[in-house]
Amino acid sequence: MQAPWCTISTAASCERTGNKSPTFQPYDTFRARDGWVVLGAAGPIFGRVCTVIGLDAEKYLAAAMDVTSAEGLEFDNHLRGWIAARSVQEVVRAFNTVRVPCCPVMSSQDMADDPHYQARETHIEWDDLQVGRVKGTGVAPKFSLTPGKIWRGSVPVGHDNELVYGKLLGLENDELADLKRRQII
Repeated sequence: MQAPWCTISTAASCERTGNKSPTFQPYDTFRARDGWVVLGAAGPIFGRVCTVIGLDAEKYLAAAMDVTSAEGLEFDNHLRGWIAARSVQEVVRAFNTVRVPCCPVMSSQDMADDPHYQARETHIEWDDLQVGRVKGTGVAPKFSLTPGKIWRGSVPVGHDNELVYGKLLGLENDELADLKRRQII
């Protein structure tokens, strides 16, 4: 039976695994009563997950690294059931209280309204020469000394011909006009 994960030597035969890690758990998206959460708990954090959902960490210790074992499947099933019975807010609060990384899966509107996304200028507006004012994703990551910026939107075909062919490549105006007339540029 082929292993459900990839190694360098079998990269050509890898199959998709979705968000779920095929080599340790829990690391996946999980359906709560009113939405989705992301939960990732590698290493010593696994025991904290067991405590929150009422499982004996010692019994399921092997399940953390053996996702497809009987214990691994049983743990995953129990965790999914525990999360499904609760709201996103309840799940996030329960895991975050014991320092288990867990957060809601946000919709695009949730992200646009989120104060953290707003402070990071994740979504910004800029002027586009072809369509006018545009709203989209800003530059990421942002660095303190070189934060990056969107300095212009998309431009029509040929917009930079004078700069590229004229100033950078040194073609004269009559040469540029001839290339345009012959529909080369």
